[in-house]
Amino acid sequence: MSNITIQSSSTAIARRIVQSWKTGKSNYVLVTPPLTDASSIIDLLVDESFYVQCGLAPEIPAVARFRAGRIDDTRTFISDVVAQWDPTGSIQCEGTDIGVDLRKVIQFLKRSGRTPVLVIEAFHQAVRLLTWDVGTALRTLEHSLQLKTVVELPVKLSTLRTRSAVEKGESTFLASDFGQGHSTLVLEAYQPTEVASLLEIYGLTDWRAKMVIELGGGLPDLTGWLVREAQYYDSPASLRRYVERSAPDICDRFLKWLDAPAETAFTKTLARMYEGGSTQNLVTKLDQHEWADFMLNETGTLRSSVLGLAAIQKLAQQEGREYDSPTQTRSTRILTADSPPIFQQEREHRSIALMANPEPETIIVAATCWGVRHGGINAFNLEFCRMLASTGKNSRRVVCLVPRHEDILETMDGVDVIAIRKDGNEGFFQFDTQLALTAIKEIRSARFIVGHDLKTGLFAQSLASALKVKSLVFCHMAYAAYYSMMKSSEDGAQKTEEQRRLFSTADAIFAVGPKLVKHVNSLMRTVPSKTRTFEYLPDLLSISPVTSPRAIACVTYIGRLGNGSELVKQGRLAVTAIGAALKRSKLDDPLVQIIGSSDAENESDYKELVNREAGRLVNTQFLAFNHSREKALGYIMDSSLVVMPSVHDGFGLVGWEAISLGVPLIISTNTGLYEHLKQLGLHIYVGTVEIRGSTAEPDAADVKALSDQIFEKLSNPAQAHSDAATLLARLRESAQTTIERFDRYTEQIFNIPKDT
Repeated sequence: MSNITIQSSSTAIARRIVQSWKTGKSNYVLVTPPLTDASSIIDLLVDESFYVQCGLAPEIPAVARFRAGRIDDTRTFISDVVAQWDPTGSIQCEGTDIGVDLRKVIQFLKRSGRTPVLVIEAFHQAVRLLTWDVGTALRTLEHSLQLKTVVELPVKLSTLRTRSAVEKGESTFLASDFGQGHSTLVLEAYQPTEVASLLEIYGLTDWRAKMVIELGGGLPDLTGWLVREAQYYDSPASLRRYVERSAPDICDRFLKWLDAPAETAFTKTLARMYEGGSTQNLVTKLDQHEWADFMLNETGTLRSSVLGLAAIQKLAQQEGREYDSPTQTRSTRILTADSPPIFQQEREHRSIALMANPEPETIIVAATCWGVRHGGINAFNLEFCRMLASTGKNSRRVVCLVPRHEDILETMDGVDVIAIRKDGNEGFFQFDTQLALTAIKEIRSARFIVGHDLKTGLFAQSLASALKVKSLVFCHMAYAAYYSMMKSSEDGAQKTEEQRRLFSTADAIFAVGPKLVKHVNSLMRTVPSKTRTFEYLPDLLSISPVTSPRAIACVTYIGRLGNGSELVKQGRLAVTAIGAALKRSKLDDPLVQIIGSSDAENESDYKELVNREAGRLVNTQFLAFNHSREKALGYIMDSSLVVMPSVHDGFGLVGWEAISLGVPLIISTNTGLYEHLKQLGLHIYVGTVEIRGSTAEPDAADVKALSDQIFEKLSNPAQAHSDAATLLARLRESAQTTIERFDRYTEQIFNIPKDT
């Protein structure tokens, strides 16, 4: 691309970076999507004549440019950078410690009146070879010595962290907060006037010019490739055939980076947009992608039809199907029971995945919502379905059934989410089985149906019976352990019996965590059922954890207040203990977050309770449960500490989410999560309390025990953060393969042949 013309946007980016070197802080992440080339920008960053154009004396910047592909080990990285910064060898370096060696040279340069700058191309490759230690070292130098940095990546750092977390064998990114506070710049497409200049340079007119514009869409590498190739073809048809054959190879790297590993949601959207299908009901849209402006033009349509061609062929190839022409494939649909066909003239066409493999292994899961509207079970279902779709067997389709259109609140991420009716009351009913059969009539072979406890378990079993397939049910709750605390004894006994009947008629039970395994075994000992029970542990979230303690304390409790669930979750105890701990800590401007609806008449009663216990005014926020998964997790991530003092919790998903996000945690010992951590010997990294519980005012011993733990965590935030980071690292190192284990169990239960 750079040998054709330099984009004006690239020159502007380079100018902005160079001019920032005159300021105290200048740290940039240069996002270069595949099909772009940052070399022209980086060439300008080492061009002394360009410094003059930017108003900077050419002798001031000391720029070391490093291509990650040249790295063999830490020593070669250090020696290459130092040789550029200090070509005369004035400073002697050991060559073994990035932070120590680079610090020596940076201090030497600053004493000489120069500005040290480090430019790393393909930073993601450097991370693979040097681990995230390189990020830790550079971030320290940025803070302490104002090192200027420019790192090139195909995606944002947040995305790189997320992908690193889900790829097996990758080092964790816990010790480094590299990327915090960096400015992000994204390469852009050619402007129409720049494409016109290219066409003029190559003497392309008439149909060739039109095809370059249509096919390339101004994407730099595609446009450069097309203007070179178009001159050798004598008809639109011959050029188009060549482009169709070449599209997969040309766009291969782009499509690999478009979606996270093992996912295809955005690729499917590309294919659907190219084929002209309606995107009105799509949840995964390209305007949600970080490359949105790069892929879409001002009208929201695809810039380049080559991307659509490549997406269609990739989806077909993944299913082992030979591609003939774009008119013979159809992209995967986002389904509802009454979705119109993508192509009205060909109503019987099915999705690419189904055409490529007429009978893929299909797993159907029933949930009350595709989102987190109703709390923990919905959040569990989201992660379970997404992991099921993205890991494990190659030919697998995951379908999640929800009651209504309005129950679809999140992006699909590789899962087919089907609403069985347009509206009506929430939840599933007896008549919904027939509606579900109609909604999934194009699925020829379902392996089994999954239900979630009493929420959707009965519906799942009814559907499984109608389809003559097996059913399995997740146990999320131990009604016998707590329900009578919230409701009448009669209600508690009824719930327990309903759960026993549900489990006894299932083909398999998956209990979430060790405590619920014991509950199921106790429940089932009185019935003559041969149903097998397996332990299931959720996967850690594939989200970047926090990398440093919160500067201003924020203590978070998530759960309902008031009667009912209050007696189990002990929300009033949490509020009281938080206030008592703040009184002892004397922290400035602490924040208390109470997440969840309240049964109390007025939240001011609880605010007054915090203030009274703290002996001062405290900023206490009462926030409703958020229906957005991202925002709900954001509450946890923005915390110094999460408090979970339940008198009983079958597992404790909120605590698991806090651990996944690297946030310090205090939990009750009477939880499945605590039992799991204790089995692994990792319970020492969380605060723990034995909760007695109370139906009236909080038990004084409980208040003291919990407030002591809160005070300890708030008094030493660095240690609390270190414990949380260590716990997360140890859990990741244990290489939990939840879905692979789930597959092995279901193969045993249902005699499913192993995928070859």
